[in-house]
Amino acid sequence: LFQNFFTSIVNRVREINKALQNYEGEAVFLFGAHIWAQYLIAVGLNLDPIKFVLDNDLNKQGKRLRGSDFIVKSPTVLASEESPLVILEAGVYNSEVREQISGHINASAFFV
Repeated sequence: LFQNFFTSIVNRVREINKALQNYEGEAVFLFGAHIWAQYLIAVGLNLDPIKFVLDNDLNKQGKRLRGSDFIVKSPTVLASEESPLVILEAGVYNSEVREQISGHINASAFFV
C-alpha cells in the first residue's frame, strides 16, 4: 500500500513538472496549504515558477506553508493574473475549488 501511494505521488509530480515545462505564462500557483502539497514538494515538484501557495482557509493565509518558504495567499490573488496555471491538490474539494476559481475569480485559469 505504501509503495503504491508513494508511486502515485511521484507520478503526479512528473505530470505537473511536464505541464510546467509546457506552460508559457509566468503565473503559477499551488492550491492547497496542507500535507498533499508537502508530499509534492518532498518528491521533487519544480518550485521555481510557483509564486504562492493558495488556500481558502483564513487561518492559513499570510502564514508560511510548513517545510517551505511559500507564503499562503487567498485564491483571490488570481483575479489580477493573466491565464494563471493552478496546480490543484485539494483532494475531494478539487471540483469545488476549480469551480470557485473559474467561475468567480479568474475564468482564464488553467489547472493541472
